[in-house]
Amino acid sequence: LIVVLCVLAVLMALSAALMVSTHSVVNNNAQYVDTIQCKVLNNSFTEVVKLKIMDRTELACYYARADLFLFPSTYDASSIVQIEAASQETPTIFLKNTATASTVIDNVNGYISENSTGAFSDKIIDAIEDKKSYEKICKNAYIDLYKTWDETIDKVYDAYIDLINNK
Repeated sequence: LIVVLCVLAVLMALSAALMVSTHSVVNNNAQYVDTIQCKVLNNSFTEVVKLKIMDRTELACYYARADLFLFPSTYDASSIVQIEAASQETPTIFLKNTATASTVIDNVNGYISENSTGAFSDKIIDAIEDKKSYEKICKNAYIDLYKTWDETIDKVYDAYIDLINNK
């Protein structure tokens, strides 16, 4: 909940600074969805989009519509969401020195921010304003970070074979 509320604070600041309409997308199955929706509606967001469990095609449409995927988690070890975002050429902003940021090169195939609301806000603004760099980063996110299930299974299979052979 704290991470989500921090993201909301960042979005509110950006919305005011950039004078843009801000939409918040929350997972309808999330643990704190009612609290999040209340905070969002009480803080000048124009719309709350509640996600539901959906098929891959529908989910891909949400990622494709997004300019950035914000992932300010210090707790996740790794996550499929950054791969899903990359599959639609949507770069992610991660926090520095987190496991989820380990596959990302800042300003090459994604973005890495210091762990503060101000730094995270600045990173969002920088990403949006530098359109030429942003376009390259979108392409690189897809090339570098997106992996199919088949590629992943092959890699894991090879790793297991190596472990067995080296036992």
